[in-house]
Amino acid sequence: MSSSYRIRSLVCFLLFAITVPAAATGAEVTTPLDLSRNDVRLEPSAGGTAVSVARRNYYQLSDEGMPKLPYRLVSIVLPQGEAVDGYHIEASPEVSLALAFDAALAGPALTEDGRTARPDRMQGWSGDGSVFPSQPVRYLGTGYLHGYAIASFMVFPVRLVSDQLVLSEHIDLHVTTRAEQRNDVVVRERFRQRVDDRVAGELAQIVENPEAASAYSFGRTRVAVKDSGG
Repeated sequence: MSSSYRIRSLVCFLLFAITVPAAATGAEVTTPLDLSRNDVRLEPSAGGTAVSVARRNYYQLSDEGMPKLPYRLVSIVLPQGEAVDGYHIEASPEVSLALAFDAALAGPALTEDGRTARPDRMQGWSGDGSVFPSQPVRYLGTGYLHGYAIASFMVFPVRLVSDQLVLSEHIDLHVTTRAEQRNDVVVRERFRQRVDDRVAGELAQIVENPEAASAYSFGRTRVAVKDSGG
């Protein structure tokens, strides 16, 4: 084999390697969130003013010693075989809800027998004019429901900036993913339409994007249903 032939073959291989893209991995899931200032409630008390939102999936921060601010629990179905790689938000300009705001602080958590529990505190609040929460989104982790990967986040549309209470009325949560090979996810091996319909109902109550579950493929065995009629 001549050296010129080997060189031409190597050039052809390199051109092929450059022009054929690698298989795409990773995706981005975007969740839009809107909150009107009319939905934000200020609840004065002897220890300051607590903030709440009377809407679905909004809860109040209860970490001991932290301001009682609302957060939005956001759960999303990740693409099959993917894990959270990163996340960030894009938010509308903040509007002021209150000046010289005296935030009520959460008290110590109690166990069922009345003892004080060890707090799992969120860092970043010292009461000295800092921004709280310092980051407007917090990743809680990923769990699995019937084989579907569900990632959950705390999103804070209401925050303290110095002594001012501010609100971002629109937030886009962007979650990027990466491929992840897992062998510990338990799924049903048999297909049953009734069970799948029930699971779809559960997902619709939990996640922001239940339609993403339709892209999952479990390769289940279809079970014939016997006719019980006479």
